[in-house]
Amino acid sequence: MSYINNPQLGTIKKGYPGNKQVNGRFSGEYSIGSAGFSDFVKWRFGNPQKKEKKNSVPDIKFEWLSELPSVDSLVWLGHATFVINIEGISMITDPVLYDIPMFRRRTLLPLGPEEITGLDYILLSHDHRDHLDIRSLKIIEKYNPDAEILAPLGIRRILENKISLKISEAGWFQRYETRGVDIDLLPAVHWGRRKLTDGNKDLWGSFMISANGRHIYFAGDTAYNKKLFEDIAELYQEPDICIFPIGAYSPRFFMKYAHMSPSEAVEAFTDIGGKTFVPMHYGTFVLSDEPINEPVSLLEKEFTGISDKQLNIPGIGEVIRL
Repeated sequence: MSYINNPQLGTIKKGYPGNKQVNGRFSGEYSIGSAGFSDFVKWRFGNPQKKEKKNSVPDIKFEWLSELPSVDSLVWLGHATFVINIEGISMITDPVLYDIPMFRRRTLLPLGPEEITGLDYILLSHDHRDHLDIRSLKIIEKYNPDAEILAPLGIRRILENKISLKISEAGWFQRYETRGVDIDLLPAVHWGRRKLTDGNKDLWGSFMISANGRHIYFAGDTAYNKKLFEDIAELYQEPDICIFPIGAYSPRFFMKYAHMSPSEAVEAFTDIGGKTFVPMHYGTFVLSDEPINEPVSLLEKEFTGISDKQLNIPGIGEVIRL
């Protein structure tokens, strides 16, 4: 067992030793367990919502973009992909612009991929194909040759010889060397794998983007662990915008170890002390058993009666001004 980080970067959590590795594979200290093979079989051969899921279609507001905004804003492009502009710096999160192996996009991209320009940073939360898509990264590289990829430890191995952009890696609670904004890699309760044999060879995480006293939290993929979000809350005072995943949660006996339900996402938002909740990771790909529109419906019910917090559900292509 060993602990590693990027020795060239600072660590923002006092006394944090780095990410634990066992036999060359990352082991997340915030893990809440894992599903077994029997759970996988049980999931694949039974879904009480099968008929409802089959007949569901995305019901998401959609706006065509003539161009991406240059003002401080965020724009949802579907699933976990956002373009964020803050203090003159532009970045994109987990860009997946096309169909991916075994899963097709159920909602359109609100502009042509070639129109995604002016990016300074590309934030990759982990290696799963619905978050890290080589085809999408290649088209972004073509039109953003000076952009820099910010990723967790180990992601470089996937991108080498495929992407020529500069790649910077960090461990949990480390701050990348950036200009104009602070971008920190934070923990998540998840796992990594691109192939059958490379499980947890690279790290996963979430991001906090900070500029001029404002904080934007991008949760990536994560299960719920109260301690995780309380630890993050100790480092940042009331993040202005929290982008949380709300889909791919059913069935719970299998998905709870890697994905939050809408109710757990609201708990995490409360734990972290956020001001505005923005949902993601639903409506674009069908990854699990729930009907495609169920996550946002349940989320709206969870927010009933919460008066001191704001829920902002953007349409794909809708501009949210910061």
